[in-house]
Amino acid sequence: MKKLLVRDDLVTGLSRSLQIDDGELAMELLPELKGLSYYASGERGDAFISFTDARRNVGHPVTLVRL
Repeated sequence: MKKLLVRDDLVTGLSRSLQIDDGELAMELLPELKGLSYYASGERGDAFISFTDARRNVGHPVTLVRL
């Protein structure tokens, strides 16, 4: 999967599943992912930052778009 669109009601659960600090693990989860778009309101605004930071740190950035 290269692009993923996450509905508002799934943001919290998926972002928790993707919270990782290890760059190696970042590549095991959705290794082909290039873009992640999500609907979020309030405190969920930065839901995927740790995942995208880990991917960027290992040289495989993911474009993050909050809708």
